[in-house]
Order: sequence, then C-alpha cells, then structure tokens
Amino acid sequence: MIDTEVARHREQFLHSGEPATGMRDEIALSWMRSTRCSVRPEVVDPPYRSDFTTQSRLLRAAEPVLHAMEDRLAGLGISVIVSDGTGLIVDRRVTDYGLRSRLDQLCISPGHLFSEDSVGTNGIGTAIEIGRATRVDGHEHYLDKYVDFTCVGVPISDPIQQRPVGVLDLTTPADPQNAAIELLTEQIGRAIEQRLLEQHSLHERSLLDHFMRANRRTRAALVVLSDRILMANPQAARLFQDMDHPLLWDHASRALSSSDPIVGELVLDDGTLVATQTTAVRDGGDAIGSVMEIRRVVDPSQRVRPKGSSSAHTIGHQEHEEFVCVLKAYATGMASIDIRPVVVCGEPGVGKTTLGTALLRGDGLLGTDNPLCCDAALAGVEGGNEWLASLGELLRRQPSDLMIRHVELLDDDVAQRLVPLLQSAQARGTRSVLTRTCGEMSDSGPLLALGAETIRLPPLRDRPAEMPALVASYLGDRRVAPEVLQLFLRYQWPGNITQLFSVLREMAAASPRQTLGLNEVPAELKRSAPRRALSRFEQAELHVILDALAETGGNKQQAASLIGISRSTLYRKLQNAGVDLENTVY
Repeated sequence: MIDTEVARHREQFLHSGEPATGMRDEIALSWMRSTRCSVRPEVVDPPYRSDFTTQSRLLRAAEPVLHAMEDRLAGLGISVIVSDGTGLIVDRRVTDYGLRSRLDQLCISPGHLFSEDSVGTNGIGTAIEIGRATRVDGHEHYLDKYVDFTCVGVPISDPIQQRPVGVLDLTTPADPQNAAIELLTEQIGRAIEQRLLEQHSLHERSLLDHFMRANRRTRAALVVLSDRILMANPQAARLFQDMDHPLLWDHASRALSSSDPIVGELVLDDGTLVATQTTAVRDGGDAIGSVMEIRRVVDPSQRVRPKGSSSAHTIGHQEHEEFVCVLKAYATGMASIDIRPVVVCGEPGVGKTTLGTALLRGDGLLGTDNPLCCDAALAGVEGGNEWLASLGELLRRQPSDLMIRHVELLDDDVAQRLVPLLQSAQARGTRSVLTRTCGEMSDSGPLLALGAETIRLPPLRDRPAEMPALVASYLGDRRVAPEVLQLFLRYQWPGNITQLFSVLREMAAASPRQTLGLNEVPAELKRSAPRRALSRFEQAELHVILDALAETGGNKQQAASLIGISRSTLYRKLQNAGVDLENTVY
C-alpha cells in the first residue's frame, strides 16, 4: 500500500475513531490501543527518565555489536536504537548529523519512553505489544511528527531466561520500499541475543543445549530448570497458568542426587494433577539442573483440592513440631532434667524459651499446659527480695515444672540466694529450666553452685542446614522461592530465629501468593545480604555506598560524588561485594 493511501486511512481513523479496515491488522489494532490510551497524535511528549542505567546486561551484550555496525552504517542514514523491555531508549547510534538533529528534536533519544501508551504506534512500543518483529512505515505511525520515518523493531530475548529484555530498532527516513532494513534489523538483533547467551555461565548454556535436544524428541510438556533459570516449551507454558519456578524447582531438585529418572506427581496451583518424570542434568559429573517431562493426569478422581483454596497455617508464637525438633537436636543430656536443673543459653532470639518448654514437656510438642514461667527481669522492677519472696511462694505449691527466663539479669546476691530455693524445689520433684542470654553473665557466676547442665543453642547463622525446616515451620503450607532461601542463608540474622519469624510474618502479610518471592523480602534485608562473605572493612564500605544510593534515590553518579569516589569505583566495589546492580533495592 502506498503511503498516500495509508495517510488517508489514518486521517479517517483519527477523525471517526472507527476501526481502519483497510490497514494491516497489527497497525489497525495498534491505532485502537493508542486511542484507548488517550495518546494525542499532535503532541510529541514521551516521558523522560534521567536515571536509566547504562550498565544492564542488555547493553553489555549490545555494545560490541553496535560498535561494529556503527562504521558499516555510516552514510546510510540509519539510526540504531536499543530500548529496554518497557520501551525506554537506553542507547542510540547515528552518524548522520541531519538525522541525529531531527531525532533529537522529536525526543527519539536515550532516556525517553517509547511504549505505545506514551507515543502510540511505533517500532519499539508496538514490537513490545505484539511480541514480534514490527515494521512501521510513514503514516502508519500514530504521532503526526513521526510520519517521516520508517522504523523496524525486533524484540531481543535472553535465550536462557526465555523472556524479552529489550527491543532493537532501526530508524530511517520514510522508505516503504526498503526491504533490506527488516533483514538487517533481524541480523543485528540475533547477534545481540548471541552475545546475551555468551554472558551466561557454561552450566546455563549446557542446560539450554539439553533443553533443545530434549524438546526435539518429545511431544510432552517439557521444563528444564535449575535454582536460577527455567526453560519451558509451549506445551508446558499452556499447562501452567503462571510458571511457578519455586514449586517446580522444589519438585525437580529431588532428582539431583539420583542417577535414574524420578517419577512422581505434582499438584498445580489450580488443583490440576500432573505426572512428572525428572532426570538430573549433569556436566562433568556435577548435577547442574533437571529435565522434567510433564503430562496431565486426566482421571477426575485423582484431582486434588487446589493449594490456594485453604488458608495458610501461620505460626505466630514459635509453636510448631518441626521447629521444636530442630532445636531439640542441639539438646545434649536431655534426660538429666529429671535429676538436676538445665540452663539453656544462647544469643537473643535463638529459641531458648521454646526449647526449654519442650524439654519440660518431654514430648517435644507445646500445648496449653505449659510449665510455670517466671521472668528474672522482674527482679529489677520489683526488687530482688520481693521477687525471691514471690518465687518462694510459688515453689511452696510444689509445681511439677518451672522455667525461669533471663537469669543473666539477676545480680550476684539474688542469684546466690536463688540456688538453695531451686535445689530444695528439685528435691521435692520440681523440674526446672533456666534460660540465659550469652555474653551477659559470666560462667563463673553464683548459679554455678546449682550444678545445672548447660545446653548451648548456636546462633542461626551457624546452622544453615536448619533454615528450610525453620521457614517451613513458620509458613505451614506456604513457601519461599529458592532465591529467597539463598538470600536468607547469606544473611547474618543478628536477631536469630525471632528476627527470621518477624521477617516471614511481614512477607506473608505483604502478599497472598502461595510462594513468597524477592519482592516480598524487606529492602533492608536485601541490602545486608551480600553474595559472599565480606570482611568487616568491606561490610562498612558496602553500607556507606548503599546508604549513599538510598539518599540519592539509586542514582549511581550522585552517590559516587556524595562519598567522594568515581562512578566506576562505585560499580567495582558493588560488583566485588556480589551486589546485583540491576536488582538491588535501595
């Protein structure tokens, strides 16, 4: 169709608002979407963002390709534009001065957003909307001032992650007869995708190779995944309403330790029961991921109630069998509680009271008949004499079980007078547990005369193997994504289990989803969980940088200036600390 006819159809559409029946479907539908978004065809005003990043994986992959093409395209009147996945232009290469000046006048330059809802039909935004290569010639553009251009946009996808990460656009003066521009755009786009692939690790590329080979030999729904990536064929994509990576990885990871395929069943979020066969993917003997073939179980009698239809069981007071069992694994000499008192010590929040209660009950489960509990902190409020008198009155009733919390708060005189009271109660059959916060009372204190057995609960940071059970004990039938668990394992947890449960409570309240992801993790925790162990000096450096980024709203240049270093030094220090520059929350 010649451009004069397109111009006529465009004018009719803008005047009447009726569907443009004489136009290509993708253009006619794009015009309708532009109208619904209230885009004004006579106004050039794309939103501008000054803080866009030039350090994305997309640009790192595109840079050498664009540099190589820049010289080849010189003098051809072609501008090469790269946008991110939202349509925000992040790079532009143009050697023709006149074309560059014209593009600048029309805001076709880095930092401007070219989504359809911002500037209507265009090579970038429309390619994003329809998910494939898109050509927009002359009057096919929605904005009046853009009708002098031909634009071809090609979505760029990460071959491993299988998701679009941006758009490559070639823009020239309007030339509907130029067929070569489409081929050239495709070639440049594919070259960038190849560079994206090369950025991935050898293991990730090996998984892609396994996926492609497995997909050629099966008609089943197929998923290849590791703890970081997921690849699915169209059959799998249709089967899952929302590809639940954490759910699938939790199921598939069981095959990693087996040399044979693992056959099982899996209940999807909508209640569908599927049969799975999962095989470990190995590279040099190491398991790097899994291949899972999935087939729907069609027998209605085997359908299971959807996971989401039941309310999640949330533990608010650390009263869960799994949690208690985890703590009891550290309790040595538990039988001695019938012979002499037991002191449970550890950092704040490690679960001393929970373990002490479980020891007194003996079965590891908590209930309504918990032991008599007395808080030594009251000795500082009521006075030592009054507190001891109240305790003596309680002991005269000969309770079977007694717990005294926070004995580290007792002064030496009160602690010394407490010893005979407890020894007398023990002789009359009262079993007692005392809890003590480490570091706040010397082991040589007066309570040594009690002859109690000591159980030390290690801090949460020293027992990473127990993290999954502790998380499960709190969340019940909900779960956290694998990447969240990995972040938890890197964090130091100064508040131990109490802090962990507080974080989980906040995350559970923030989202109704069955699987809680990184979006629900508090920002401060993300900031404090580097990908590797840092020295104290590195930790201090990292906190200064992150505080500066928070103060400047994430602007790297301003943050670098604020703390007196170059922007490149700031990037290097963040990268050395293992901070993901693209996904850090400031």
